[in-house]
Amino acid sequence: MLGLLYLDSARIGQLSPYARQSLDDFLDFVATTPTHPQLIQWLRTGAPLPDGTGSLSRWRGIEAFEQSIAKMFGGPACSRVFLSSRSVTLIRLGLQQLFKRCRRCMTVDTCWPRYLQELHRASAEKSDSVFVKSYRRPVFDRGVSVEAFCENLCLVYCSEGCDGLFLPAVDHMGTRIPVARIVRTIREFGGEVRFVVVDAAQALGHVPLDDDCKVADFLVAGTHKWLGSYSTLGIGVAPQLTSSAAIEHDIQQALRDSVTDDGLLAFIEQLRGSVGIQSETVNLCPLISAFGAQENSRQPTVDSITAQLRNARRVIRIAERSGWYAELPENEYRCGILLLQLPKQQRQIPASQLQQLFADRSISLTAYDRGLVRLSLPVEPLNAKALERLEHALVAANHAASENYESIPG
Repeated sequence: MLGLLYLDSARIGQLSPYARQSLDDFLDFVATTPTHPQLIQWLRTGAPLPDGTGSLSRWRGIEAFEQSIAKMFGGPACSRVFLSSRSVTLIRLGLQQLFKRCRRCMTVDTCWPRYLQELHRASAEKSDSVFVKSYRRPVFDRGVSVEAFCENLCLVYCSEGCDGLFLPAVDHMGTRIPVARIVRTIREFGGEVRFVVVDAAQALGHVPLDDDCKVADFLVAGTHKWLGSYSTLGIGVAPQLTSSAAIEHDIQQALRDSVTDDGLLAFIEQLRGSVGIQSETVNLCPLISAFGAQENSRQPTVDSITAQLRNARRVIRIAERSGWYAELPENEYRCGILLLQLPKQQRQIPASQLQQLFADRSISLTAYDRGLVRLSLPVEPLNAKALERLEHALVAANHAASENYESIPG
C-alpha cells in the first residue's frame, strides 16, 4: 500500500511526533489523576509532577512557553503573548484595538474571507472605514514588482485617508504580502500608520516573521497548520512596547466584562495572575499539543523557503507535461505553496471530484472549483517516486476533467 504523500499543511498539518508524544504523556497522566493538586502549579510555573510524565517534565510554566512562542514568531523577548481556543477570537480583539486607534483601515482582496467579515463587523460603528486594495490582479495578472506594488499601495493608502492596516503575511492562496516593506514605504512617504494587525495563519512555521514583528502591533496565527500541532490553538503576539500594554489591558477587560467568550484565553490569563477574570473548565489538549509541536519545530529561514521553491520547480515541470498550468507570481511573492490549474475548457470539474482523484492515489492536497489545486510543499526534497506518483495523479485528473467537459450538453 502506498504511503500518504501529504501536501496539505496550508489547510491542516500532519500531527508532529513531538506533539503526539506530549499529548500521549498528558493523557496518560490525567487519565488517572485529572484533578491532581499539582497540575495548576505545574501549568503556572513548571513545578514537578509525579515521576513518569515523560516529555511533560520539559514544561517550564506558561510564561516560559509564551516566550518560546514569541521567539518562534521572531518577536523580542518583551512580546506579550495571548493564547486562545480559536484564532478568530484574537482576530476580533486585534481589530477592535485597530478601530480604537484608526479612522480607516486598508486591507487586500486576498484577505481570508471570514477575517474580512470580521474586519467589516469591527468597523461597523465607523462608516466607510475599510478600504480593500486589489492585490491578486496586479501581482498575478500584471506581474508588478514588490517595490512598485508598495509604492502604488502607499499612494492609494494616503489618498484614501487610511491610518491602519490589516494584512495577511501569506494569503490562503500562497502569496507573500510584504507587510514590513509596505509599512516602511508608507512612513517614508509621510503617511500615518497608527496600528497594524497581521494574519500570520499561513506564515507561522512556514516563512520568517521577524520583519513583520518589527512593524506589526498584533500578529495572529494558529498552531494547526505548518507547525503541526493538529489541535487548534490561537496565538496572538503583541511585539511593540508602545502598544502591548494597552492591548493587554483591553483584552483582560474584555474578559472581565464577558465581552469575549473564550474559555482557554480566560483560563490562561487567570493562570498568569490577572485579577477579576473568571475562567471555566477547559480543554488543555491544544495547549499541550502546541507545546510538543513548537519544542522541536524548525525555524523557517531563507534556506527553507529556497528548498520549497526547488520542490516547486520539480512539480511545475511534471505539471506542465501533464497539461496543467502553474499560477505563479513574481519570485519575491512566492513561498512554499504552489497553485496548479487545469486548462480553461476543463475547469468545470467539481472540487470534490478533483480532491478525490488525488486522494485515491494517496495524495493529500486542497482542491477548489475552476480546476485549481493548492500544494503545500515540504522542505525535504521530493524524491523520484513521489514525483512519479504525483505526475500520474495529475495526468489522471486531467483525463477525468476532459471526460467531464465532453459529457456537458451543448
